[in-house]
Amino acid sequence: MESVDLSTILLADIGEVAERAAAPAGFYDVKVIKADIKASKKGAPMIAVSYQIIGSSNEFSLVNDWIMFPTSDMEPEMAKRRLLDLKRWCITFSVPADSTNVAVHMAIGKEASCSIVVEQDENGINRNRIRYPQFSADAELVAPSDADPSPFADMEKKKK
Repeated sequence: MESVDLSTILLADIGEVAERAAAPAGFYDVKVIKADIKASKKGAPMIAVSYQIIGSSNEFSLVNDWIMFPTSDMEPEMAKRRLLDLKRWCITFSVPADSTNVAVHMAIGKEASCSIVVEQDENGINRNRIRYPQFSADAELVAPSDADPSPFADMEKKKK
């Protein structure tokens, strides 16, 4: 059995430590600290994103969001809604995207102003949700470069 040094562990304040609070609803500058393509509980592809509210000195909890990719098994209206959500996110955080790739890794470190709302989860705990601004009629996506790794290329390989 491996020996572990427990002499440096600090547990004196374990009864006093508390969860960080949800931020009050409003507009905040946020920074993307994590963005990954994952599978939802049902196996659908999505982007899992974590945001930190800038200037909050870590008093508020992180804001997490899950941006679902539109898929061929969705109803057309739902797929269109998912595509709109994805495009809003890409434009808000200047994430390169086109019909063949979304450069998700490029979101990390990007900042933007977004609406933060408060919702209660299934346990009655207040959680923040992020709302991306609507884009203007002349807003355009930036195309990914050939150097951006394509998560979709890996997906195509797995299908074969």
